[in-house]
Parts: sequence; C-alpha cells; structure tokens
Amino acid sequence: MVRLAKRLLERLGYRVSGFVRADDALDAMRDKPQEFDLAITDCNMPGLSGLQVAKLVGMIRPELPVILASGNISDDLRDSAARAGIRCVLQKPNTADELATAVHQVLHPAQGI
Repeated sequence: MVRLAKRLLERLGYRVSGFVRADDALDAMRDKPQEFDLAITDCNMPGLSGLQVAKLVGMIRPELPVILASGNISDDLRDSAARAGIRCVLQKPNTADELATAVHQVLHPAQGI
C-alpha cells in the first residue's frame, strides 16, 4: 500500500518518502524535519498506532499536518485523532481521488477543492 500511495502522489507532482515501519519514518523526520510538509499514517500498524505516530510527529514538528487512514472510523477515533492533532481522518479503503483530495485539502485549506 505504501508503494501504491507513493506512486499515486508522485504522479500528482508531490515529492514522497514512503516508509513501511513507523520508526523509520519518525527517524527520517527527526533527521530532517523541514523536509516534510505532511505525514500520512495508518491507524493500525505493527509497533506504533497511527495515533501514537501523530503524537510523536507533533513532538518533532507541531505544525506538521497529519492524515490518519482507518478502516473503522468511530466517534471515539475522531475525538482521539483531534486530540492528537490529526487534521484529517480518511476512510479506508479509499480511491485515488479521495486520497488526492484529502492531501490537497490538508496542504491547501484556504483553496478548498
């Protein structure tokens, strides 16, 4: 899924770093925090949850927007995501257009769609 999302976003003109392991992504962000404009994470991953990743991203760069993808979105998840600083909760599975729209909305909120 990481490779698929990476290719899709690259085709839309974004420069993308894709990581399978949350620790690798967080290490890359710690090394070069200004190289990233957005983080997209899955809710359920081995090791760290997407909510945990979002909180750690917020410690590295508090203003960095985060999108959380989940196959099971509840009011509790939305509340927890908001408390973790997540800007968008994206229902899985999603289409390429839905992912592209979410990325655009988070990166360019004043422009809308």
